[in-house]
Amino acid sequence: MTIEADLLDTVVAPEPGGIELVGAEAIPVEEAEASLWALDDLDLHAAGLTTLHAGMLQIAIGQYRQGVVEQPLGSNRGVPLTRYVQWFAPRSGPVPWCAYFVSWCLDRATDSNRRVPWTNPGYVGSVKAWAAGAGRLVSRPQQGDIFGLSDQHIGIVNNASAGAGQITTIEGNFSDKVAAVRRSTSGLWFARI
Repeated sequence: MTIEADLLDTVVAPEPGGIELVGAEAIPVEEAEASLWALDDLDLHAAGLTTLHAGMLQIAIGQYRQGVVEQPLGSNRGVPLTRYVQWFAPRSGPVPWCAYFVSWCLDRATDSNRRVPWTNPGYVGSVKAWAAGAGRLVSRPQQGDIFGLSDQHIGIVNNASAGAGQITTIEGNFSDKVAAVRRSTSGLWFARI
């Protein structure tokens, strides 16, 4: 993957604080590590994953393992701002960054050209609108899919068989960091890239 590309500035809609916590809990590190998917041991075809799904998920898991967190907490600053937000919007100040995280993971898994198929890489509603228009909304999540909570929060599905009505995910801006999360599927939408 290369880092050279055209730059794109975007405008984002604010994410209300705390909305991502509804029906969700961070997974303890030991449990998360035990449940995280390992590319080395997985037959992509047998698992039903595309190379794109696998790459996107591998990148997201890598960010979780690096311990990416806002500095200071609650500020939308630090690595999330410089790595995810300013990748797409170089002159942006601190903004909610969950959609930027998902967009960054997708862009890095493809051609790193600082572009994604939806119109605004920093707005959850833009991802959902693209998915609806492209026929990519699905009712049953699979590993590597994107999930959204209305137009307020977004992440990547790590495990869709975590239990009846539950998924595990890798999310940016969950409690000010990249986190492994267990959440209910109730009220969520899912998109298959």
